[in-house]
Amino acid sequence: MKKKFYASLFFSMIIGATILSIGGCNSKKVVAPPTGNAQEEYNIPAIPPAQDENQDYGEEDLPPVVGSLDDTDSNAAAEELASKQSEAYLQQHGRSSIEFQPVYFKFDQTMINPEMQEVIFENAQVLKRNPTLYITVEGNTDDRGTNEYNMALGEKRAINVEKYLISLGIGENRIRTVSLGEERPLFPTQTEAAYLYNRRADFIAE
Repeated sequence: MKKKFYASLFFSMIIGATILSIGGCNSKKVVAPPTGNAQEEYNIPAIPPAQDENQDYGEEDLPPVVGSLDDTDSNAAAEELASKQSEAYLQQHGRSSIEFQPVYFKFDQTMINPEMQEVIFENAQVLKRNPTLYITVEGNTDDRGTNEYNMALGEKRAINVEKYLISLGIGENRIRTVSLGEERPLFPTQTEAAYLYNRRADFIAE
């Protein structure tokens, strides 16, 4: 009787141990919580503090805005600035190459005015510093008078500038002259200011 009891008890212990070992193999591994600062260790972004619902916000709290939905005003201002710069450049240089200054003439005149003699002198210095540089002197007029008359007037202006350059030591072979008359006005409006800038001789580097 005792033998049966002990045998049954021993058999029950074996079965129990087997069940426990199987259950232990299938149990999930427990991961310990991270130590230290979890945000730093896992690069978790910090949660911003809650905003006060009663707080007022103004335009100063908004991030800066680059550009706008309507840039019409800024574009117009940029175009106006570029136009003014272009007009100032034309008034200073005419259609001359950037190294040179144009020579201006009085109405219906072909002689070199005293104030323009200094301009021709400075242009001659540019040519002397650049002995391989050749130029074309373009004679221009305003649009008053006939086309034929203005072509002749522009030619005389260009020739007089050429003669002055030669007197300053510039070789005749380095200068070519051409008359444009009224055909290529610098400023097409019919005003005294436009006429003044249109009556000129340009120095074009070749």
